[in-house]
Amino acid sequence: MREIEACLEALLDSIHRSDIYQNYLSCEKNLELNPEQKKKVDDLRTAAFLLHQEEDWFEKSDTLNEQFAELRKKPEVNAYLEAELAVCKMIQRITEKICDNLEIRIPEI
Repeated sequence: MREIEACLEALLDSIHRSDIYQNYLSCEKNLELNPEQKKKVDDLRTAAFLLHQEEDWFEKSDTLNEQFAELRKKPEVNAYLEAELAVCKMIQRITEKICDNLEIRIPEI
């Protein structure tokens, strides 16, 4: 387990130093300069997360897009959301790589 912990620490260090994560932190810092706008972005992120929990999320996504269209036009908001997405995709790729290379039989749901 110590070897795994050491590798995990090395992975986390690599993630922290990555351009993707550093860009995310920079965009987040920039967005936090305007607390009101940050609150609106967080409201958008929360609404998007809750929407994806619903069965008919795809149909309702247009409403969400319309609701936050003006907010998404702001370059710093869009940059932050794109940076956040890039970090999430990086974490997803790491997780998929781990899962694809371990033989754990998980039943289909």
